[in-house]
Amino acid sequence: MQHVLIPTDFTIESLNLVKAAATMNARPKRIILFHSIELSDFSITELLFFSKAAFIESISNKDFITASKIIHNRYASTIRDVEMDLFTGRGQRAFENFVEGNQVELILAPEAYTFRMPSDRSVNPMRYIHTANKRTRMISWQRTADAAADSLSGIFQLDPELKVVPDTAGTL
Repeated sequence: MQHVLIPTDFTIESLNLVKAAATMNARPKRIILFHSIELSDFSITELLFFSKAAFIESISNKDFITASKIIHNRYASTIRDVEMDLFTGRGQRAFENFVEGNQVELILAPEAYTFRMPSDRSVNPMRYIHTANKRTRMISWQRTADAAADSLSGIFQLDPELKVVPDTAGTL
């Protein structure tokens, strides 16, 4: 099973990357949607009681969860599992450890997408992805100006013409 790491800002539009992963090849995949946050200014008490699951629940929304389940069900033949995680480390080495710990084979990232920061602790994951040691594939898609693009109905408007930006790392 191929383990694929995908950054998310918990918007429906960011799920284009999951769709791209599902349609790249027929290999079964474990998709790890991750969001980067900074914990450096947490107090000891906050760190002791910090829960990744509770934090993810606080910054995600019902439409995003529903949309990810729709995509998972639609591509059940290639997507075996979709899970959400937080990268709470600091620095490139911590990110490499996060990638290694999740047994990631491929990182999919948007070529031209501005991540929204749903929390004041959110950090743009691209600063780690651009210098990652794992193979990274950049994906582009046609952005829509439609206000519904990030509502649940937007899941049905996801561009079927996702483009994988060629790399020199070989085949997927």
